[in-house]
Amino acid sequence: MRAPRKLKAELDVELDFVFIHGWGMDGQIFNRLSRSLKAEAPKTIELGFIKGGKTNWNYPARPAIYITHSLGTLWLLREWRLRGVPSLGALISLNGFSCFTEFTDPRQLKLMQRGLAKNPAAQMSDFWRRAGGGFHRDAGGLNAERLSEGLTWLAEWDETKTLASLKCPVLALGSAMDAIVPVENFKATWQDHNTAIHETASHMLPLEAPEWCRDEILKFLKTSELV
Repeated sequence: MRAPRKLKAELDVELDFVFIHGWGMDGQIFNRLSRSLKAEAPKTIELGFIKGGKTNWNYPARPAIYITHSLGTLWLLREWRLRGVPSLGALISLNGFSCFTEFTDPRQLKLMQRGLAKNPAAQMSDFWRRAGGGFHRDAGGLNAERLSEGLTWLAEWDETKTLASLKCPVLALGSAMDAIVPVENFKATWQDHNTAIHETASHMLPLEAPEWCRDEILKFLKTSELV
C-alpha cells in the first residue's frame, strides 16, 4: 500500500466522486451538489427505487470520495463489509446512519410497506413531505417492489461495527430540522468522527444546502489524508 497522500489546500489533485442516494430517491438529489463541487464525470450508484435512473459507475482504481445520503450510507457500509470497496479514500455522509432501527420503530417501516402495497404514489408523497419536500417523481416511475425491499434493509441491517472499523477519513453532515434522522441520534452515531450540522435544513440536505455541503466537504478534504 502506498503512503497516504495529503491533499493540497487548492485540491489540485484528481479525485473521483461517487454518489449514493437514499431510500425513495435517485441520483438526481445530488445534481446541485455535484455541480457546486465541479466534479468531473461524477459516478452515481442507483439503488433502483426510481425507474430509469442512470447508473454511471464502477469502483475507481484510485482513491474515491464516496458521498452518500441517508440509506446510501448504510448501503455503502454493508457493501464495504461484504465485498470490499477498493480505494475507499473518504466517506462523506449526509443525513446518514449505520443502523436505522436504533432510532426508528420497525413497526413504522411495516406500515410504510403496507402503504406501498396499497398506493405507492400516496405513500411516497407522504414520505417526501415528511422528509422536507423538494423531491417529487412521477408515480409511474416508482419501483414499488424495490422500495419495499429497501424498507427491509432499513429494518434489518446494522453496520455499526463496520462504521467503527473504517480507516479512511469520515465526515458526517447532518440537519437540525431532520424529521427522519433526529439530530440527537445523528450526533450519537457520528460522535467519533468529523461532523457539521446545518441549523435549518431538513432531511433533504443536499437539495436544500448544496453550497453549505460543498464548503464543509472542501474544508474537510483540505485537511484529510487519502489512502
